[in-house]
Order: sequence, then structure tokens, then C-alpha cells
Amino acid sequence: MSDFFTPSDPMLQFVVWLSLALLVLVLLLLLQITLLRINLIRRTAREQRFLEVWRPLLAAAVAGESVTLPHLARSNEINFLKLWNHLQESLRGEAKQRLNELAVRCGMGQRSHVLLRKKELRLKLLALNTLGHLLDRSAWNAILLLARRPDPLLSLAAARALFQIDAKAALEELGNNLLEREDWPTAQLAILLQEIGTASIFDMLADTATRLAATPGAAELGRLKHLLQVLEIAPYQHVILAIRSILSVVTDDEIVAQCLKYLREPVDLPFVRANLAHPNWVVRLQAARALGRIGSREDLPKLAALLGDPVWWVRYRTAQTLVQLVHGDAGVMSELRGQLSDRYALDMLEMVIAEKAGQ
Repeated sequence: MSDFFTPSDPMLQFVVWLSLALLVLVLLLLLQITLLRINLIRRTAREQRFLEVWRPLLAAAVAGESVTLPHLARSNEINFLKLWNHLQESLRGEAKQRLNELAVRCGMGQRSHVLLRKKELRLKLLALNTLGHLLDRSAWNAILLLARRPDPLLSLAAARALFQIDAKAALEELGNNLLEREDWPTAQLAILLQEIGTASIFDMLADTATRLAATPGAAELGRLKHLLQVLEIAPYQHVILAIRSILSVVTDDEIVAQCLKYLREPVDLPFVRANLAHPNWVVRLQAARALGRIGSREDLPKLAALLGDPVWWVRYRTAQTLVQLVHGDAGVMSELRGQLSDRYALDMLEMVIAEKAGQ
């Protein structure tokens, strides 16, 4: 090597050694990628072998057949729980109970307690799903602690497990969390309540909404807005009295617009009609939509006037309501067209008519 450079060539020596080091790093990286790929292939093959054995067994257990269970290796316990939970999500009634009995026979109840104490999030979530399906009351305190953690994903999964185990007790423990945890996605929270679906939960939330409306503080109104979004999945009969009570005391535009979504009886027509001229366009839009549910042809003149609204979305929803109320009556529609002098209003009506015809 001394034939090519001498100690007087320090820069050249540095470049050569740096190149060698980079080559070694590249080779090590390629080796690591190769090993990861081999490990992935082996793990996939192991999971496939597991499924070939255990999927038919779980299906037979769901069907009520007597099955002889092979030894469940520790390395396959996670695969078992993933498959078991996947089946549990799509089953109801006795089939779920049969799967629970099979999981207990395999020792998965105790194993889930161990996984619940692991630091890895995916293992905690898997344990929570399992314990919720198993209705394992012995894990209640540990799950309750997780439900009060700041992590939104983990805490919501823990809350779901608690509601599965004992909905009434979970409501007593977590009732405030349903309103105060703004980091819990509204859609996921609504799905959770829909899964539980007990009348007591919806009645409690409706009563809470009424109480919040009677306390006109900024914090209470914020919680009420969040709660009204969640209550959209509640059965109508459990919330309508609360909605009418809220509308009688609250003047917040956003809340009024949210409450208008619930109205679907003729008794509410006076309130709906009064809000067609509301200063806030969101309220006007929801009032127009509400008339599509409970209005009559008596409302056509007011709706025709609303077709000239400066906000495009209000004109669009109003045109939809008009077409809905006319019910394809060509004479009434022709008369309505003749009354419209606003070009934008007429264009919007024609567009919605064309949309309806193309459906």
C-alpha cells in the first residue's frame, strides 16, 4: 500500500479508510435486511401453519362441536388471541360464549392478565380486547387505571373493555370521561355507545345534556356540543325531550343547529320555520333540512325565498327540500319555477331536479 501513498498523504489515507468503513456499513445493512426478511418469511409461515390447525378448531367450537385441542405453544399465543378476537368481533350470543370457554381452556384469560402488564402498546390493546370479550371482572381495577390514562388510544380501548364487562358500573366510573375526554374521537365514542346500546346510558346522557344546557358557562356549552355529536346515534325516543328542553333555554348558534338535526315531528314545526330566517347560515341550513323531514307544501313559499340565500350550501339544501316536498308534482314545480326571479335560485333548483332525475 505504501507504493501508492505515503504518510505525507493524510487526506488520501482518510478517503480510503472512510470508503472501507462505508463499504462495511453497507454490507452490514444488507445483512440486517436479509435477516429481517428471513425472519418475516419464517414468522409468516409459522402463522400460516397455526391458522391451518386452529382456524377449523375455532370454527367447530363456534358451531357447538366438541373439539380436542392440541398443545398451544407459547410462541403461538399471540396468534391465537388475534384470531380469537377477530372471530369475537363478528359473533353474538351463544357463539361468543363457546369461544370464551375455549379461550379459558387454553389459559388465555390468565395470559391476558400478563399481557396487560406489558409495556408494548399492541400487547396491552390485545389484552384489553380479550378481557372485554371474556367479561373478566377480575381485571376491573387494572383496566380502570388504563381507562384514566392520558393516552387516547389505550384509554378508549380500556373504556370499551369496561363497558363490555359491566356497562352500568362502567357508566358510574367513566360517565364524566365520556364528556370531558375531548381526545377520544367522537366517531369512536359513538361506536362504543352503539355497541353497548343500553337504554340507561342514553337516558343518562340525555339528562346530562339537559343539565349542561341549564348551566350557560363556556365549559358547559363546550361539553354539550361534544355530547350532542355523540347522541346522534341514540334512539330518538331517548333524546327528543332533552333536545326540546335544550332549545328552550340555549341560544348558542352551533347548539341550535345541532339540535335541529334531531327534530322530526310536526309539533316542532313552529320552531323550525322560525329559524329559516336565522342570522347564522348553519342554522338556516339545518332548518331547511328539518323541513324536508316534517314540512309540508305550506312551507314552499318560505323555502322558495330561501333559495335566494347568499350561501351556496343553504340554497342547495333548500332546493333538495323543495324537490322532496313537491314529490314530483309537475304542476306545482312549474308554478314554483315561475315565481323565481333570482337566476341563482333558479339555477340551483334546476341542478337539484337534474340530480334527482339521474338517481
